[in-house]
Amino acid sequence: SPRIFVIASWLADILGGYLGGLMNKVRGGIQILKGSDKTTIDWLTIAPADTLVVVVALSRYPNELIRLAKLAKRLKQHLVVLADSTACPIVREADASLVAPSHHIPLIGTPTTLSCLINYLVMELAARSGEDLKKHQEKLEQSYWENDVLFSMKKLG
Repeated sequence: SPRIFVIASWLADILGGYLGGLMNKVRGGIQILKGSDKTTIDWLTIAPADTLVVVVALSRYPNELIRLAKLAKRLKQHLVVLADSTACPIVREADASLVAPSHHIPLIGTPTTLSCLINYLVMELAARSGEDLKKHQEKLEQSYWENDVLFSMKKLG
């Protein structure tokens, strides 16, 4: 899809930012949205039908995230869910789902298994990107260099 929205809430918000941030290093068209931000409804509503919506969900599954997934489906957008259990109610709404089971205290949850899945997915996306990945990363690196974003050992010498 030319446009991908990554949406998460609560503890999974960290993983949504992680997934979206890594995917932005591999390709363009990624937007990270917070499930708790009501403007997410606006973004989904005005997005074209070929938008891919990736929902990241950890146990306790906030109702706001469930509502956003249902909205994406009503809008005929493609829905992919990354979850920690097949019991996640959003899995039933999804066109595709990846479940990284986790045994944890439900009140706390754990992002460990999903973070491993996210790493794998991004590495797979990078491997499939070929020459486009190289061009995309060169563009990013140039921008980082021009804007003094990252520490550089070259400046010390």
